[in-house]
Amino acid sequence: LRRNILRGKAGLTIFRRGDSRKTGAYLAMVGEYDMTYSDKHPSKYAWEAGVNAELKLYEYVSFDVEGYYRNYFSYDEYNGSDLVYDAGATGHMSVTIIDNFTLEPYLNYRYIKSREAEKAGSTLRTGILFYYSGKLIFW
Repeated sequence: LRRNILRGKAGLTIFRRGDSRKTGAYLAMVGEYDMTYSDKHPSKYAWEAGVNAELKLYEYVSFDVEGYYRNYFSYDEYNGSDLVYDAGATGHMSVTIIDNFTLEPYLNYRYIKSREAEKAGSTLRTGILFYYSGKLIFW
């Protein structure tokens, strides 16, 4: 089942370390408009807490970690596949190989529970991202 959800989030930053926008914690209220089902489009509401941290080891190497926990407390309509809670964490290491070329291995974990499921489910993904941020020259 492919999910089509429009999500809005408003909240406050609990703390932020230094000038980095990537290191801190937050609390937020979340509203979702679910367009997954063609006949009805229910709204859902949740609170969310999250953290993110960046550790720069060297000029060309850094680690980034972010995580969140979202707990749903209100639903317009009952649907068994709606989530009760959703938690996730992502960690990645960014390594600049040469000026404009960066490799970024990552690990992503997600833990969710739906309203009708007896047990929670989880996924673990890993991969490598390749970034090029220079000018492309075509002949």
